[in-house]
This record gives sequence, structure tokens and C-alpha cells, in this order.
Amino acid sequence: MKKLSILFVFLFSMTALVKAQDAKHAGTPEEKAKRQVKQMAALNLSADQSAKITAILVAQNKSQDSIRTAAGENADMKALRPKMMAASKQARAQVLGILTEEQKTAYAQMAADAKAKGGEGKEKKPAAGGE
Repeated sequence: MKKLSILFVFLFSMTALVKAQDAKHAGTPEEKAKRQVKQMAALNLSADQSAKITAILVAQNKSQDSIRTAAGENADMKALRPKMMAASKQARAQVLGILTEEQKTAYAQMAADAKAKGGEGKEKKPAAGGE
């Protein structure tokens, strides 16, 4: 009985963890854009910049959502990657067009830091065969 209780607690914990991870990426394109702009707080965006960047990110998020929807629920994410990256690249270029030179430098540093971490809060995995 004790083993069964431990198993139940473990399964419940894993379910909660998975739902928390899904919630991080969930939401409407508008909600996602607000979170993305909030992550840019270090750039000290003006209200005008924030509004313009939010509109760009909403469009990007809608584009990526439509790519996912068109591909279906069991789509191969590796196959979708080029289309998703194209949408991201276009949005990034538009965002950079709105930023000042100082903000562009800070934005580049933020991107480099995120890449070094391997994404949000993730440690970068070593290459195959590496130490």
C-alpha cells in the first residue's frame, strides 16, 4: 500500500510538472506577445515601441500557430522548423527596426545569453561524444 501511495504521488507530481510546462507556452497570440514584451523589460522600451513590438509579435505568434494548426496535431516539429524560423526571423528584423542602437546592443546580449543557456532556464546539452 505504501508503494502504491508513493507511486501515486510521483505520477501526480509529474502530471503537474508537464501541465506547468505546457502552460508556459499556452495562451492566445496576444498573451504570448505580452509575455515576450515583458521579457524585454531590460530594453526600457517606450510606450510606442512596446505597442509596435507587441503588434509584430502577435502577428508572428498567429503565423506560427497557423503553421502548427495546418500541420496537424501529430506533426513532425523538425519539418515545421524552417517555416517557424522564417516567421521568427522576419519578426526579429521588424523588432530591430524599431529599437535604438543602444537597445539593439542590449537585445543582442539578451539573445546571446539565452542561446548560451540553451533557452529559458535550460542548461545547454553537451554535443554527442563531448564531455
